[in-house]
Amino acid sequence: MKKYCFLMILFAGFMEKTYSQAEVDTTSTIMLAENQEAEQAYNQGLEEIKNRNYTYALSHFTDALKYKPDLYQAYNGRGTAYLLMKDYQNAIREFRKALKMNPQNKGSLYYNIAIAYQLDHQYDSAINNLKLAEKTAFKSPKVYYNMGFCLYQQGKYTEAIAAYDKAIAADPKYADAYNDRGSAKRQAGDLEGAIQDYSEAINISPKAMYYDNRGTAYRRMKLFGEAIEDYTMALRLSPDAYAIYNNRGSARYDKGDYQEAIEDYKKAISLKPDYAPAYNNLGTVYYVIQNYPEALKALNKAIELNPSYGYAYFNRGNVKEELKDVEGAVNDWKKAASLGLKLAETNIDDYKKKK
Repeated sequence: MKKYCFLMILFAGFMEKTYSQAEVDTTSTIMLAENQEAEQAYNQGLEEIKNRNYTYALSHFTDALKYKPDLYQAYNGRGTAYLLMKDYQNAIREFRKALKMNPQNKGSLYYNIAIAYQLDHQYDSAINNLKLAEKTAFKSPKVYYNMGFCLYQQGKYTEAIAAYDKAIAADPKYADAYNDRGSAKRQAGDLEGAIQDYSEAINISPKAMYYDNRGTAYRRMKLFGEAIEDYTMALRLSPDAYAIYNNRGSARYDKGDYQEAIEDYKKAISLKPDYAPAYNNLGTVYYVIQNYPEALKALNKAIELNPSYGYAYFNRGNVKEELKDVEGAVNDWKKAASLGLKLAETNIDDYKKKK
C-alpha cells in the first residue's frame, strides 16, 4: 500500500508560527517504477520543507509531478513551500491545482488555501475557504480558531468570540483559543471575561504571551499591581521580550513608580534600539518628572525612528511649551493634529485663546 504524507499548515497564536503536520493518504497504487521515483522525489521535498530549504523542496515536488502528474500531494507540497516563502498567490494557485484533482483531502486543501489568504490579509476569502473546509469531513478545531482570528482582524469581536467558542468546544485544552478569545473579549470591553480566558490559557500552558495579555487586561482595570506581577512573570519566561518591558514600564508609570518605569523603558530600548514606542514613553516619564532636556531627547529619537508618530509630536509639543519654545510647541501640535490626533487640536485651541 502506497502512502504519501499530506502537508497541512497549522497556525497558533497571534504571533505567526508556521509548521507542517503530516496527514497520511492511504490511497493505494501499483508500485510501478515511475511511482517509486515520484515517491522518492516527494519525500525529498518533505525533507527539505522540514529543513526550511523551500526552493529545493519546490524542485523535488516538481520532479515528483514529472514522474506522476496526478500526484495531488506534490501540488499541495509546492503550495506549502510557496506559502512558507510568503509567496501567497502562488501558494493558492498550487493548492487549487491539487483541489481540482478531487482528492479525499478536500477539507485540508480548503484549509491550506484559507491560511494563504489569511497570511495575505485577505480575511473574507480566508473565512469563505474555512467554511468550505468545515462543510467537508475536516473538523479540526483549527478551522474555528483561524476563523476567529480573521474575524478579530476585521474588528468583528462578537463573531470572533463565537468562533473561538467552537474551537474550545472541539478542544477544551486549546490554550491559544482561550488566549485569543480573551483578546476578543478585551477588545469588546469584557475585561473580566478576558482575564478568565487568559487565566485558563495560563493553566493549560503557561506562556509569556498569555501573562502579557492578562497583564494588559489588569492594567485597563487599573489593577496595576496585578499587571506588574503578570508582566514580571512573562519576562521570566521570555527575558528578551522588549515589548513586555515597555508594557511593564507603562504599568509602573500608571502606578506612579516613575524611576522603575524609566528603567523598564531603557531596558526595552537596549533590547531593540529602534523601538519608537519605548522612546515616546520614556520621554513622557521625563516630562512628568520635569526633566525636560531628557524628555526632548527621547521624543526626538521617537520621531526620528517614526516620522508619523502623532503621540510623539504631541508629547514633544508639551515639552517645548515648558521650555518656552511656544512656536515649536504649536508646530508639533499641528503636526500631531495632521496625523489624526484630536487631542492636539485642543492644545492649539487653548493656545489661540491665550494670544
